[in-house]
Amino acid sequence: LLPEAFIQKHLIVPVSLNKELRRLEVLMAHPDELRVMDEVSLITGYRVVPRVSPHSELLRLIDKFYVHRTSSSDALSKLQEDINKDDS
Repeated sequence: LLPEAFIQKHLIVPVSLNKELRRLEVLMAHPDELRVMDEVSLITGYRVVPRVSPHSELLRLIDKFYVHRTSSSDALSKLQEDINKDDS
């Protein structure tokens, strides 16, 4: 959904997509960065719902799912599994 360069530059990680509601949930360190959320919405066409995440966690997720990624859909699925596992 988002270009890898954009994800790395802004430390933003998509975690959930609801096509029916046209909603994209993202992890970011600073959800008050409205310009970044507006850009995400413009790029994806989805309404952005931010979730706060520590900077170190974002770096770990980006390294795990984007630097060594396979496909974006696989990365999103694995990321969601990882987040769900961490919430348990």
